[in-house]
Amino acid sequence: MSEEVRNASTDVARSMLLSLAINGCLALGMLFAVLFSVPIDRISEILTKSGGFPVILIFKEAVGSTAGATIMVSIIIVLEFCSALGCLAAASRMTWSFARDRGLPSSRYISMVCAYVSYRELQLTRDSDR
Repeated sequence: MSEEVRNASTDVARSMLLSLAINGCLALGMLFAVLFSVPIDRISEILTKSGGFPVILIFKEAVGSTAGATIMVSIIIVLEFCSALGCLAAASRMTWSFARDRGLPSSRYISMVCAYVSYRELQLTRDSDR
């Protein structure tokens, strides 16, 4: 996965740990922001009345409108979808890399990009669609 990086054994490990630390701090900040926006006297009511999704009711209480809470929850859903796409792309690339190095069962079939169409043919079909 990190063939194109100089000093891959140290730089990739350092960037992974740095990414973990930065995202952990940002998640902790988001958690504190959500928790401090909840009225203390209504915590038990929000947890029982929310129907399993207290974040939506917390946003509604903080913003004061259903439309604002819907927009905030929609932003979170879009971000989670984009994160899932990134995870899927990383997992598929890692699977292909392991298969290319013959590290998986049936690696000959998994590592094959396409036996019938060359890259030049794919590029020509892409350019002709414009």
